[in-house]
Amino acid sequence: MKRLIIVVFVIAVLGCVGVFISNGITNTLLLNMGVTAAIGVYLYFYEYLIKIRWINIGIAVFASCYALIGIFAMVYGRNNTTTFEEEVAIVLGSRINGTEPADSLRNRLNMAIYFHFRNPDALIIVSGGLGRNEIITEALVMEQFLKNAGVSPYVIIQEDASNSTFQNMQLSMQIIENLFDYPPSAVVITNDFHIYRGVRFAYIAGLSATSLYAPTPLHQFFPSLFREVAAILKMWIFGT
Repeated sequence: MKRLIIVVFVIAVLGCVGVFISNGITNTLLLNMGVTAAIGVYLYFYEYLIKIRWINIGIAVFASCYALIGIFAMVYGRNNTTTFEEEVAIVLGSRINGTEPADSLRNRLNMAIYFHFRNPDALIIVSGGLGRNEIITEALVMEQFLKNAGVSPYVIIQEDASNSTFQNMQLSMQIIENLFDYPPSAVVITNDFHIYRGVRFAYIAGLSATSLYAPTPLHQFFPSLFREVAAILKMWIFGT
């Protein structure tokens, strides 16, 4: 039991670091920090708290629910629903390294390229603003990457003001409403763990979207998933 808690604690710390590096202080980071602090307190007082049954039951229930949400997010995310006939593809931004996409974002862009060559007439909205410690917007980096891969610049549209998944969809929907006088078919392209929130926020914005997932790099999998579960809880509680 103690070893399991230590493993969860390490993952929680990595999740907090990942959120802070990506977005600075956010509600998701605060939730992750709260979970991490609770695990730390439990470890410190382990010899005493292990004898209190209701505390251990509560921890087991919370950990089980957290794990189930993570499993749900991954199962949901790995079920592609795209028909490759959508009129709009929304590629969600993520961390960049200078002027190059980081691994997770690179995978998303590679899936966008794959989608483009299956459906070259679809518009591609690259959605991502200026993140913490970033010198140019994620949208600009994404557009350049797609152009370098042979995607026509005429189908790429930047949404460069968003700083969260909720804003990704709200601002992308504004672009869509300016271009279409009807609700077009759309697909959300992001990493597997992130698909559920992306599709859900698209629905909240008024867009019924399908999904096309990009695999998550192995070294980022557990921190990203831990962080995502906290973000899903935040979405369910606050709606953003």
